[in-house]
Amino acid sequence: MTASEAVEAARSFANAAIVPIHFEGWDHFSEKKQDISRAFATAGLEHRLRWPELGRTILINL
Repeated sequence: MTASEAVEAARSFANAAIVPIHFEGWDHFSEKKQDISRAFATAGLEHRLRWPELGRTILINL
């Protein structure tokens, strides 16, 4: 899924938190965290992003 596809999916779920995973760590990923952040900021949805840290539990509150 590209960042722009993720933005479209996020629009389909208006109240959902968006937790990007599998965007770093392997060379075959074509978009990085900065690309995702930029796409969501452009769409006005950056406030819905929740960035987990590897191996850590996160709490999600909207």
